[in-house]
Amino acid sequence: MKRTSSSPVRTRLMDIQAFEERKYLTKLYNLKKSEHMELKMFEFQRIGKEKAIWMKNHYLSNPHITELRLNQVSLLNDEAYDLVYFLEKNTTITSLKLLSPSINTAGFNIIAQALKTNTTLQKIKFSDNVNRENVSPSIAEIIKFNKTLTDLNFTNLHIDDDGIKVISEALAINTSLSNINLSDNIYSNNSANYLASCLELNRTIKHINLRLNLMGIEGYEILLKKLVNNISLTTISLDEANPALLISEEFINKNERFQKHLTLPRDEYFKIYENIQSICHRNKEKETLEHKGTISLCLLAPELPTEISNLISEQLLVTEHDAATLRRIGNLV
Repeated sequence: MKRTSSSPVRTRLMDIQAFEERKYLTKLYNLKKSEHMELKMFEFQRIGKEKAIWMKNHYLSNPHITELRLNQVSLLNDEAYDLVYFLEKNTTITSLKLLSPSINTAGFNIIAQALKTNTTLQKIKFSDNVNRENVSPSIAEIIKFNKTLTDLNFTNLHIDDDGIKVISEALAINTSLSNINLSDNIYSNNSANYLASCLELNRTIKHINLRLNLMGIEGYEILLKKLVNNISLTTISLDEANPALLISEEFINKNERFQKHLTLPRDEYFKIYENIQSICHRNKEKETLEHKGTISLCLLAPELPTEISNLISEQLLVTEHDAATLRRIGNLV
């Protein structure tokens, strides 16, 4: 009996693979009607070079795609170059999300070099890196050189005190970011000085998330002292409970510096927490008053340039008396 060249099982597998490829290409085609592109791990691995070229040719200038989400993908050297090529050519994607990727330092360095000069992206989320490699220096480079990013989210990337140091140095000179999330990392009280110093200098960051880290009451006290001079931060997310209480007993026993947190009066911790929040509330009120004052001055003196109106409104808030005056002017108008 003559043997067939392919068994029924083998043929079936090939049919399934062909069907999956057609299904995947159909999904890419349908993205023309979508506002985001999401590639999961099994899909990304199945793209291959030919399909990657097809994808680039069809979606480099698709105006409907504004967000790219890479979910559980491998972004090592070759894959990182493919992503860089796509981002360099694309002119519509403003949001990039790398969710639970497997990425090494070399791969992220490749991506970071491209992001330093990217002028299209406004938001980046990079969370839950599977490889747990040190990417903080590359993050700092992006913050230092990119001039269009406004929103950064770096959660659960195992950023330690050394990482916060280089990131804070970059944040101190950044003039575009308004929102940064550094939650769920492993930095401690040693990072408080770095963060406090950069927030003292930065004038654009309005929202920062520092929850779920190893910073305790000593770090909060440092933040409180330095934040008094900050005039832009309106929201700071901190752990409402003592972070040390959330750490396992075994970990605390091995790290003496966390043991003393357990004996701190709860009222003392909350007092510092509330004082930090009151500074943000003060800045929020000041921002509202400045806006109201600018509108009032523009209505009272339409010929006055907006820049001068902003400056006068800001200076009127130097004293409480002037703030009250500005409040009355705004209410009258």
